[in-house]
Amino acid sequence: MFFVFSPFWRPAVATSLLESRIDGEQAMLVLSRKPGETICVGNAIEVTVMEIRGDRVRIGIKAPKTVPVHRSEVMDRIVKAAIHGGTE
Repeated sequence: MFFVFSPFWRPAVATSLLESRIDGEQAMLVLSRKPGETICVGNAIEVTVMEIRGDRVRIGIKAPKTVPVHRSEVMDRIVKAAIHGGTE
């Protein structure tokens, strides 16, 4: 598959959802995907649904090495460690 990306192209629906504010925070764009289908985030990140088994969803993330990718609970620990200088 071949895609041409433009930094100026943004879907109108996604733009209005992402830029709208709910209680001071950005709204969340919610999409449905089947196994094997991919979501593109910007020009450099792809999130693919690999497998759905029961209540577990396995996803694959393709991103540049310069973009950190962490589960939210791991990112919370990284942020806390940075704030507290490695001690909690």
